[in-house]
Amino acid sequence: MSASFQEHLELALGDEYRVVRELGGGGMSRVFLATDVALGRKVVIKVLTPELAAGVNRERFRREVQLAAGLQHPMIVPLLTAGEAEGLLWYTMPFVEGESLRERIQRGVMSARDVLPILIDVARALGAAHRKGIVHRDIKPGNVLLHENHAVVADFGVAKALTAAVADSTGLTTSGLAVGTPAYMSPEQAAGDATVDARADIYALGCVAYELLTGKPPFTDPSAARMLVAQVSQMPVPIQQIVPLKPGFASTIMICLEKDPAMRWPTADALADALEQQRFTSEQTPLPPEPITNTYRTPTRSIEAPIPIPQATQNNRARLLGGGAAVAALAAAAVFFTSGKPGPPPVVAFAAPQTVIVADVENRTADSTLGDLLSETLRTELQESKIVTVMTPGATSLALQRMQKPTASRVSATLAREIAMREGVPVVVEGRIQKVGNTYLVRAALVSPSDGAEQSAAQETAASEDALIAAIGRLARRTREKLGESTTTLTALPPMERVTTNSLDALRKYTEAIRMGEGATGDMNPRREIHLLEEAVALDSNFAMAWRRLGVKLTRGGGEDFAYSNERVLRGKAAITRAYRLRERLSPVERGLAEAAYFTDVEDNPGRAFAAYSAILTEQPSNTIALNNLASNALNLGMFERVREYGARYVAMDSSNFEAWPWLVWGAYGTGRADEARAVRASMRKRFTSPAEIMHLDEMELQWLNVERDWPAVERLAQAQLAREREPHRRDRIERTLMTAYAMRGQLDASWTVNDSMDARWLATADTSRMRAARGDAARRRYFDRAWYGGDTAGIGAGIRTYLATSGVDRWRMQDRPMFNLVFDYIMAGDARGARARFAAYRGESVRQKGVGDLPPISSPILASLEAQVLLAEGRPQAALDLLLPLAPEAMRFPQPELFHIGRAYLDLGQRDSARVWLSRVTDSNDPRRGWTEASFRARSLRLLCELADTPAQKQQWCGALVRDWKDADAFLQPIVARARARMAE
Repeated sequence: MSASFQEHLELALGDEYRVVRELGGGGMSRVFLATDVALGRKVVIKVLTPELAAGVNRERFRREVQLAAGLQHPMIVPLLTAGEAEGLLWYTMPFVEGESLRERIQRGVMSARDVLPILIDVARALGAAHRKGIVHRDIKPGNVLLHENHAVVADFGVAKALTAAVADSTGLTTSGLAVGTPAYMSPEQAAGDATVDARADIYALGCVAYELLTGKPPFTDPSAARMLVAQVSQMPVPIQQIVPLKPGFASTIMICLEKDPAMRWPTADALADALEQQRFTSEQTPLPPEPITNTYRTPTRSIEAPIPIPQATQNNRARLLGGGAAVAALAAAAVFFTSGKPGPPPVVAFAAPQTVIVADVENRTADSTLGDLLSETLRTELQESKIVTVMTPGATSLALQRMQKPTASRVSATLAREIAMREGVPVVVEGRIQKVGNTYLVRAALVSPSDGAEQSAAQETAASEDALIAAIGRLARRTREKLGESTTTLTALPPMERVTTNSLDALRKYTEAIRMGEGATGDMNPRREIHLLEEAVALDSNFAMAWRRLGVKLTRGGGEDFAYSNERVLRGKAAITRAYRLRERLSPVERGLAEAAYFTDVEDNPGRAFAAYSAILTEQPSNTIALNNLASNALNLGMFERVREYGARYVAMDSSNFEAWPWLVWGAYGTGRADEARAVRASMRKRFTSPAEIMHLDEMELQWLNVERDWPAVERLAQAQLAREREPHRRDRIERTLMTAYAMRGQLDASWTVNDSMDARWLATADTSRMRAARGDAARRRYFDRAWYGGDTAGIGAGIRTYLATSGVDRWRMQDRPMFNLVFDYIMAGDARGARARFAAYRGESVRQKGVGDLPPISSPILASLEAQVLLAEGRPQAALDLLLPLAPEAMRFPQPELFHIGRAYLDLGQRDSARVWLSRVTDSNDPRRGWTEASFRARSLRLLCELADTPAQKQQWCGALVRDWKDADAFLQPIVARARARMAE
């Protein structure tokens, strides 16, 4: 520092600070260590360069710095103050002991283990600032300081202060002013976009991560102008082509570096959650940077760490099933069949979890089924390994789409290598089966995709077809051992033929069903798939895996063209129960899936199902079947932070999988982060563009617009979808959402018209009298809705009598009767005696059937809630409350009905204040699971609250909400709207 500048600065600072020394600086400022004389503490003073200070509105700059000084977070170095004197403009911050990331990088690249906590700290700091509306705009290694085993971020708010102050000074917008550092600038910053938002910081952090791990940022050039052009127009070399990383970690970083902001992580919090996921799996020490080439370079050293196995299938139903996705996990490490001379095979293990892709096994026998059987059986066995992650069928399908190849293409060894090269997958599993005389030879190998070099191989023989399953099992376990898995662990496992089946014919049927369910055959035929599974268990009644998959397919849906029926559900529950009783035959992961299915579909116990899936995830942190179902259960249980966490983990594992992303949306809505949810939705629109993905995304958009209460948008989108959709089950889902939108606005006639359309369609296709009966009571439902929404209880009494007389419902089998609805009907008609009689029959049948059909088990909160409503009808509100209050925290799957009935009970007890509290929880709910329950209970709650309103503010809030919701309601509801308007005027 020149003596003249030091004297100038000390003169400007006066007696408040004493300059110690210059620390350095950059293009925008010079940095000094000083002592705050009054407090005796060290501070950093950053003095703007004269060129920059000349164009700054100094008062505006000071105001912006003071605003940013209010930002407090453990990972943020706060700004203290800004000052101006003697022509100098500066700002101050505390001095942090330690070094900057820039200084650390100068000593060489860092390991993934060391980089990960730094990135998490910075992402958490960014998330805290972004929630306050502050974007850093200049994230770079020099602004990240390492202090006491943590990373802290400096200079928050400075870039915004500069841009705002320059704009004020010049009277111009900041378009074209690219504040930041070119090597870390987002494309939108480099282009001078004035609307830069928080996602620019996410891009910059991706650049920092890239540099920490590889030694260089994504783009380098002596010319700043050329570097800015590269940020806008060039794609960085995938980081996994430079340094071997876990696929999830590499994917997390590359998502940050997307050119389109909508394709990046939607928020820094979501990025931090994804990075946290990496702590669930083993870490890696990266190799030194290698020269960048256009091909993946296989590491030459031995590698020895577990590889977790994600599983995937093509839709939610398939993901719930497991088996086929399980299969995709196993051949990943499978030992291949090649014709080379076998020598002592080296142990092939990975320094960190690596993804592999499994090629379809080459079949050199006359039996066309054996190739698929070998592939799928190997996958099923290796699914249990903790050292392999297999490229999922969904990810493979997307890769084929990007290559403009049919998604049902057989993945030959050549095609698998091509996919691996394009997707950055380091290992291909290739296999072969052949018959020599009466002996079968099965062999598998791990192959480098770049040159086809074999890294490891193993071979087994089977003296006959009957011995083939055992041979494949031995082959798979030898492969697991070569990958580094403990011999002790493998020796303790039961033989594969016990875990699966000892019937080759049964295994053939099961394999064909799996491939059909995943779309690998090009013909997704649910009826055929179920038939194959039924044939498999007929051949081997102890085939537990087939029983479980069959049960889940039957109870949760076997496909859009396979109609639901009560008989089918009964069959499904029986199959799941059979699998549960055989669970000791299964591997740990398959056993967990059987237990989870049993507690979900038979016992209706979401807590135990959640525990079963959690146990699977503990055993296998990358098991996406468990992760997907944990997210689903967490959503049902109202655990929205968990939903968000599981979504982030899932996306970090497999960002190409469509199914991972919706959990981020549901979690964001459930935790009150609507902007984050919208950002994820926009990102999904950019990412998923195949016709099937667009179709599913449109269906989800209906649900999310429902969450946003944008009923006109729901109606527009639903009508547009119905105009082109012909498949009956999808039409059913769309129409149900449309009915909710109409009901929310009090347009019940329109809602009933949609319902009539559904009835007509299903009455023509229903498989059973149960469906015909359930769909054929439109008149009864109209009476009920008029009573529920409009208070016409006289009409429902007549409607019940007509329905009972014409339907013959009392002659149906008990499990076929709509008992739940009938109890409600009698309650609405004011017939407490009839409601009690129907409820007693319902409860008795529930005990007998143990949850069959629409009958929940006796322990279910639904049954207890229904009895509480009968008690209210009997004029026993305290007894009802005694049932409902303990139920409220448990019945989180259906929160609004419970809240409403508790409010009703307090109202009947004359406790108006308590009634207001509980009823307002219904109307104020932001629970994203609302759906039909909001249409049913919001209006009823608002009606009661409108009458309970004592103050003008309460009348405006509750009566006003009812008026806004029902301003276009049907004529028979308009007297209620008029009453609400009158209350507002009182």
